[in-house]
Amino acid sequence: MKRAAKRLAAMTRTRLEAVFLEFGLSLKQLDRIEKKLAATPDPEVQLPLFFDLIQRAFKKRRTRNLANLNPLAREFQAYANHVVIADPPCEHITRFLESAAISRDETGYRKPDDWPAFARLALAAHEEIDRFFAGRNATEKHAVSCVHYALDWYLMAAPHLAYKKTPQRLAALAVYIVQYINRSVADLEMGIPLEELARLAGYRSGPSFSGAGRTAFLDVIYAMQDPTLLLVLAEKIPEDWEQKVQELAPGWEMSRDDFPEERELPEAPTAGEIARRREELELKATRVLEIIGSEFTIDDVKRVIFEEEDRDDMQVLLDMFDTESEAVPLQQLLDLASATWNYFPHKSLGGKAPVEMLGK
Repeated sequence: MKRAAKRLAAMTRTRLEAVFLEFGLSLKQLDRIEKKLAATPDPEVQLPLFFDLIQRAFKKRRTRNLANLNPLAREFQAYANHVVIADPPCEHITRFLESAAISRDETGYRKPDDWPAFARLALAAHEEIDRFFAGRNATEKHAVSCVHYALDWYLMAAPHLAYKKTPQRLAALAVYIVQYINRSVADLEMGIPLEELARLAGYRSGPSFSGAGRTAFLDVIYAMQDPTLLLVLAEKIPEDWEQKVQELAPGWEMSRDDFPEERELPEAPTAGEIARRREELELKATRVLEIIGSEFTIDDVKRVIFEEEDRDDMQVLLDMFDTESEAVPLQQLLDLASATWNYFPHKSLGGKAPVEMLGK
């Protein structure tokens, strides 16, 4: 595990060094920061170190806009997470692995339980990102930092899902997350075809991969405090970015609340409303499956939803609606699949639907 962790730290240091030079900061200063980060697992050591860097960057007059410091913030945070602790209090020798372990425990899952293998998987996925972007145009290359950052957040926020995936699939999901938020929030097109990401991830088509990408995006966005660090160009961050993120991830603003015990959770629909919505969805899904020429029926859809074991099984549902037919727009198919997933019963929820669990 230590070998993989050290390699991850070296990769993030290389990226941070490039940002240091861009802002006119000294690499000797980075050496001193590394020693302080490695001396203690206490996460609170990071803030004073970062604030000192901000002051130095302003003194160098390389920027007068805080948003322009996003690359520095992003790479500093990544490096702080991957620095190997000299004398860790437990087996998790980096803040990255400790965060992943905490997330796993909070979800109630028992896996991943092989942390050396998890560290090697993380390393392989980050290396896959570098291979994917090798030789691409300048706009896409500018996004590499954001993609590495998104991958770290996904691995830390959803280790119980990530550990089952290949490095290629993890890399593809990270690229999707960054491309999706930049297109939706900043109107920035990175120009990476969905079909290319699907092939990298091992999916048979773009639409089937898109559903998995949206799920991974939500895992990341609900865990983050500052989604603007996923935006490639600081000058492209719109004033209404918070509203746009909220539209992509309803309830996201509650995840930023410093007092979670005081949050007001949304109420579940009434039993009558749920019954009516299920009837509407059953009729609509039946008709759509016929229009697109799917070999599956509404009973197949309900069975897959009821027997799912984790959110990755939503991919099976999405495949049912993926016939490559153009008779129904892709976004409508994705919305319909998502609605059926949320309104039909799941055995894992005691026979209830996700919407019935709101407020609980």
